[in-house]
Amino acid sequence: MLSSQAELKNEALESSGAPLSSYRWVIAAGVVISNWSLVIPSLSFGILLPEIRTSFPMTDTQAGWLSSSARIGNVLLAIASVFIFARTNPLKLLRTTIFLGAGFTFMMAAAMNFWMMAVARLAFGASFSARTPSRPLLSQQWFPLREIPVLNGIVIGLTSLAEFFALAATPFILAWVGNWRTTLSIYGAFVSAVFLAWMVLGKERITPDYLKKAAA
Repeated sequence: MLSSQAELKNEALESSGAPLSSYRWVIAAGVVISNWSLVIPSLSFGILLPEIRTSFPMTDTQAGWLSSSARIGNVLLAIASVFIFARTNPLKLLRTTIFLGAGFTFMMAAAMNFWMMAVARLAFGASFSARTPSRPLLSQQWFPLREIPVLNGIVIGLTSLAEFFALAATPFILAWVGNWRTTLSIYGAFVSAVFLAWMVLGKERITPDYLKKAAA
């Protein structure tokens, strides 16, 4: 359900809609960094895996399953999340799933065996899938239809920077801090910072047009 608080905070609206707000680009930036909060802990895992295997030995098969476990969690919940969370308050959903993502990243850093790491990565991927409906719903609140392709292009393009960072910077961070647990803890702190940013800067913008679409 849409939050009544968001409606109360909303500015006066015209019956045909509401004027565009420049704050929509703050929301766009928030969507980008929320994607980074998935990509960086997820893609860096392959680089960290050799170090992880020295902490708790595993077979090559287990290493393969562990590497793919975040994607498995993503796939398992991807389709279901659209139906389960489509009518959930998008801002609350985004904040909650980023918070869970931070927790699961720290759980990965603290993992003492293969199974604990596998569960943490599986849950991490699932938390991102649960977040899936929030982005289009927030986009509908803040962006007119004609700008949605531009927004999607910006989000996809800037998300690629996180992929580059995860693959290029993780070896340097690992060499600097000396172990994989601290590296993952740094990434957990980053995801936590993203959560705090959404707590402080995240807003909804409930227009008559959005309410009409939500009720459909």
